[in-house]
Amino acid sequence: MDAQENATCLLNPLGLYCYSIMTKLVVFLGNPGLEYRMTRHNIAWTFCDKAYGQLVFTSKFHSLLAQSGQAYFQKPQTFMNLSGRSAREASSFFHIDHSCILAVHDDMELGFAEVKLERTCFARGHNGLRSMASELGTGDFFRLRLGIGRPQQQDPASYVLSRFSKEQEEWLDGMFSQAKDALEQWLET
Repeated sequence: MDAQENATCLLNPLGLYCYSIMTKLVVFLGNPGLEYRMTRHNIAWTFCDKAYGQLVFTSKFHSLLAQSGQAYFQKPQTFMNLSGRSAREASSFFHIDHSCILAVHDDMELGFAEVKLERTCFARGHNGLRSMASELGTGDFFRLRLGIGRPQQQDPASYVLSRFSKEQEEWLDGMFSQAKDALEQWLET
């Protein structure tokens, strides 16, 4: 009998099941390179650095990987449109079920500084999510959506690769506090 068969199922606040003793994988989507640092598309990496700066990351699975308790934190070092490769390699190696994977990512469909935790993957043009769904063979994993807002007149591709305004940067700490609360709650379920 394996650990999953021995585990007790718990109903989490989202009304969805995940085995509490199972290993979890949190994938922070972003692009490597200094030119992408502090851009809207890399908000998940900025959040990871602020909220989990004490973690020690090492290079593994084409990513930077850290462990905290029963969870692995991953920052793929491929570009966004190939980030699913890292998630697949790590989840396969550690035998992590897709229901225990959380993708943290920027989201233009949410207003700036909004945070939403959900299960279901609708890529809506997000290449990182599309890559994860393709590589994992399912879009049935959790996502922590970090709202960056939609540009009024700017091209969406150049918008996500641009930096936050000074006014927006002042809102990030509050947003990250809310996101960390949601992520920690998910880890505990």
